[in-house]
Amino acid sequence: MSSENPIADAVEGAAKAFIKVTAEGIKQLAEKIRDRKYIFVQDPEIIKRAREQRNTSEWNLFTTYVDDHKLRILFQVGVALRGTEREKERMQLLRDRIKRQHGIEGLHVAELIQNGFFNRFLANALGRTQVPEQLKIEIRSLFENIEKDVIFVKKGDSVNYLTNVITTRLLANSPRTFIICSSGWAVQEFRQIEELMKKMVHMRVIRYDYESYESEYTEVLFLNKLEE
Repeated sequence: MSSENPIADAVEGAAKAFIKVTAEGIKQLAEKIRDRKYIFVQDPEIIKRAREQRNTSEWNLFTTYVDDHKLRILFQVGVALRGTEREKERMQLLRDRIKRQHGIEGLHVAELIQNGFFNRFLANALGRTQVPEQLKIEIRSLFENIEKDVIFVKKGDSVNYLTNVITTRLLANSPRTFIICSSGWAVQEFRQIEELMKKMVHMRVIRYDYESYESEYTEVLFLNKLEE
């Protein structure tokens, strides 16, 4: 049965087609704009992995407490880094590009995410407070002071030197939480530092308590300031 108004039908059909094409174009444009923040990565597969993190529960948890746009980008590339751990050259190339784009501080944020240390930090913080606003303050402080309040132990590092650095920062700055972490091959150095810091806690050289976690490839020690 033919339409009684073919011209109106044609106009309506054209309008619907235009709307569909326009909507698809806007969606594609939005995707391109979103992807510009990953241009520095220069690796389509890594960009895809980074984008996929927006569909995970880990991402949902992170964005509940972190509003900062740059930190959200670093979260996604940090998780993407995690996916390259068996591809050493690719991982190092991505690390270099993160450092070039976001500096050493940005690389350390990405590494904190990559190795699961942020999730450990959140669990540690939840042991002290479950007030959302207080959690946001502690998380913001972690990222703002990552160069002061987080130590990444690497293989070959001087145990005595790092122990002195940590002790000095604790006594001078009194952070609420100080994090010592390692991954890969620095197990021996990390455990020696961990043992020395625990002795200082027990001898009350520093007014901190501690919590430690370890997995197959990573270890982390949290030093939590004792309340007065």
